[in-house]
Amino acid sequence: MASLKNNPRILGIFALAFILLSIVAVYFLMHINEGAPIDDDSGYVPTTSPQPPTTPRQTPTIAPRQFADYEVHEWGVIAGCDNNTSWILTSRPEEVLIVKQPVVYIHSSKYGGKVESFSARAVFADGRPTITYPEAQLVGSKAEWKNVKILGEKKLISRATKSLVPLESILSDLNDVEADLLSYNGTDARFLFYEGEMKFYNNVKVDYDIKSMKAKVTNNFNCDVYDVTISVKEDPNFISGKYFLGSLDVLPAGKSIEVKLAETPNYPDLNAKMLSIGFTEKESEAFQRLWQGPFFYPTNLGKFAKLSYRIPQAEVEKLIKLEFDPEPKKKLRTLWVVVDIEDKKSGTGPKDCISDADCAWVSTNCCPENAGAYWECVNPSKLKLNCSAIRQMCLQVIRPKPETACVCKEGICTAS
Repeated sequence: MASLKNNPRILGIFALAFILLSIVAVYFLMHINEGAPIDDDSGYVPTTSPQPPTTPRQTPTIAPRQFADYEVHEWGVIAGCDNNTSWILTSRPEEVLIVKQPVVYIHSSKYGGKVESFSARAVFADGRPTITYPEAQLVGSKAEWKNVKILGEKKLISRATKSLVPLESILSDLNDVEADLLSYNGTDARFLFYEGEMKFYNNVKVDYDIKSMKAKVTNNFNCDVYDVTISVKEDPNFISGKYFLGSLDVLPAGKSIEVKLAETPNYPDLNAKMLSIGFTEKESEAFQRLWQGPFFYPTNLGKFAKLSYRIPQAEVEKLIKLEFDPEPKKKLRTLWVVVDIEDKKSGTGPKDCISDADCAWVSTNCCPENAGAYWECVNPSKLKLNCSAIRQMCLQVIRPKPETACVCKEGICTAS
């Protein structure tokens, strides 16, 4: 011990060691308590190490929708199929209707013709497609064309269409447009075509009176409807019978408007109306050629009353979705509605009867029951039906003659 006290070297080593241990102890105590204040009430010192500051959460970036350099134009007509002949005038919603001639045109050349192919699919919300052209794949409520080639402005070489009789008579009209030539499964055309059956409730009601030359039109839809026209011919004489027409540009949702009926009127210009919507000149001309007659002077039966109107594109999308891959820059779609509103209470005209023997079920569109017959309970002797004079397209669907009796009630042939 005395030797240690007298040895300054050893004492220096001990002093240095003591200093180092003190520094380590102080450093340890400082770090173990850093960021952990003592709770004044409990004296508790948290023993967890401090957490690094939280970085702000990054919001994922959503890529913008990509649109290909082409646009789509589609027009079609929903035509009423009167399955309940006991309904009269405006009290009947047309529950089962036929979607006729939705025609789809493709325009890519105006964008430089960069898109070479696409796939398309029509999906019915409450119905099904029945025929297509070129022939698509039909599965339930869907019609699908996969990998349709766009040939641009090439000349169309006509081919026989005996396999699709309903389209044969109007093929030249549908192809006489400025749209791109398309090729699908060996068939070339300037359009895609589909037809089908669907449920649709006509919520535009009409009550007309020829004596006062007025009609009251009520829109019970939740949306506006456009280009409303009422065409009436009560005189059964097809050649000289008087003809009346009234029209509205817009019928707001939930509104009733009184319309004046004019005798021997100027017919609405469907061509101009389609142009104003955005269709091309030749697309508009094709629509007018095919539908001017059915809309405004539809039959050779003598007496008729028709309502026609156009529903907005948002409502079209709810009824039938039209999907494309790749997605086009623009989709222009319109559907017109044509409804029979003939008044069967009048006591005059071709459907009058004296006994049940006077009445029978007749296909008044001249189509057979295996091709979309339009059955009505009528008096055939007063019908004066001339099928050779009617330019009618027959659906490839079976519509057998109704099983209910066709009888005479109060001078009117009526389904019993």
